[in-house]
Amino acid sequence: MSSVQAEEAYVWAFFTGEGQGAEKISIAASKGNDALAWNTLNDGNPLIESTEGTGGLRDPFIIRSHDGDRFYMLATDLKVAGLPGGFTTAQRTGSKYLEIWESTDLVSWSEQRHVKVSSDYAGNTWAPEAYWDAELGKYVVYWASNLYDTVDSADRTSLTYNRMMYVTTDDFVTFSEPRVWIDSVRKSGTDGLGTIDVTVAEEDGVYYRVYKDEGDMTLREEKSTVLTSTVSGDLPGAEGAPDQWTLITERIAAGLPNGVGTNTFVHGEGPSIFKANADDINGAAWYLFIDQPDYHGGPNHYVPFATDKPLADTSAADWYSAAAKLSSNLPQNADGGRPRHGTVIPVTRAEYQTVLLALQPDIAVSAVEQVSVTTTLNTQPWLPSTVELTMADGSVQEAGVTWAPITAESLASPGQIRVRGTAANDTREPVEAVVTVLPVNEPDSEPSPVPTPSPTRAASGESPTPAQAATGTPMTRAQESAAAAAPVPTSAPPSQNPASVNSTTAAPIRRDDNAGSGGRGSLPKTGTGLTGLLISVAFVGGGCVLVALRNSKRGLYSHPDPR
Repeated sequence: MSSVQAEEAYVWAFFTGEGQGAEKISIAASKGNDALAWNTLNDGNPLIESTEGTGGLRDPFIIRSHDGDRFYMLATDLKVAGLPGGFTTAQRTGSKYLEIWESTDLVSWSEQRHVKVSSDYAGNTWAPEAYWDAELGKYVVYWASNLYDTVDSADRTSLTYNRMMYVTTDDFVTFSEPRVWIDSVRKSGTDGLGTIDVTVAEEDGVYYRVYKDEGDMTLREEKSTVLTSTVSGDLPGAEGAPDQWTLITERIAAGLPNGVGTNTFVHGEGPSIFKANADDINGAAWYLFIDQPDYHGGPNHYVPFATDKPLADTSAADWYSAAAKLSSNLPQNADGGRPRHGTVIPVTRAEYQTVLLALQPDIAVSAVEQVSVTTTLNTQPWLPSTVELTMADGSVQEAGVTWAPITAESLASPGQIRVRGTAANDTREPVEAVVTVLPVNEPDSEPSPVPTPSPTRAASGESPTPAQAATGTPMTRAQESAAAAAPVPTSAPPSQNPASVNSTTAAPIRRDDNAGSGGRGSLPKTGTGLTGLLISVAFVGGGCVLVALRNSKRGLYSHPDPR
């Protein structure tokens, strides 16, 4: 992936539980650059069903290749629904295979590869993940297995315990022989209790891993400079060499709200750790999503936690619950299922657009209304409070827009500035206004006195629409257009320095009209439409108001072609 392609959204792969039809892979997309608000995709239907092995898919994990040209997806070969003995049987006589796909766009996936990675002595191959180890020059793939002293599953009368295993690979086609990564019995005398569900992150040359300790069904966090360093016997303590795994914290997030009433999180599994995008609206540095199924006293979906600090500076007390927001913004499948163990992966805007176009075109934006405003030196322009979005399915939505602040410094000299905004629709589509700052001696039109805007709007600093500024009351876009087309008085106080703008509504620019592969396209040079007014107000001594008229130029620009 090119370094100039910032990651501005997220994609989430998951399964939804043990029920009939739930052990399939579903995909969701965030609402723009917000890891705590999500769009359901594919009309709530799973994207991938297994054609191999047990016929079930759980715990999907997506990794971007180290050179950025593709994605790999791994999943557990397990179908609990209808399995006599359930998880116990699955750990004694379960699969030795991983299910693997690859894709260049997160939409079109290769044929499923059913790949044996466990030895014949393994009883299960659960929750695979992978991480690129730059020192090894290979991917390290890891999962959990019960290991037995016999290859005949009929002779396995009881479970052993889950060990974390790993292999290495260059291509997710051929793999090294499996090795034990973590080998620790977590509760003496109890079958099957070890360590499972490792998730890994790297920061400044240090690896961090979070996993489930089956001894008390809670989460641990450890660190090491060597990813493949092994653990045997007792789990690591806080002291040790940098190239060995050492403990950061146990029982992560225990006692924090889980988003359901006054309930709290204690037990969980299936953690997924990922770095927040640079402009994620929540301000987090890292997220840790933890699956809390009903058999662990949870809501049967992921519970999110976050830290605002680098991982190197994050202690147990620095993780906080973000469940209040996510619990009301989760994706939900058509059958009611919500995300269980899976992966959240940051994506670029182009990758995000590709996913929306393919899987939910009614929320994919194909063209965005563009706003051009002319103002004078040191005069704040008023930008529209809504924009029109043309969706990929042909529909048009009017969405509110939040504009970034315009600094006084940027208005202090003539020229053009670009103001970024965000549409308040399900994609949080980026919006842009071009503001031309003119010298005060170059007015485009004569100013006119107009009614004073309402004190409430002026005091709040909210940008009124042209019609709202003229009447002091909210209006629809149709009313606004009618008001904008009405005659305006032409006299003005001689001391007033107006800035003016023209309003032009143009047809959307098709993708093949864009100038350049990554640009927004350009406004048509000609067009017809309505002329609207923007009114600039400044309060001066004695309660007087100085008013300047400006026009706003609106057009449509197309969404960049994700290809």
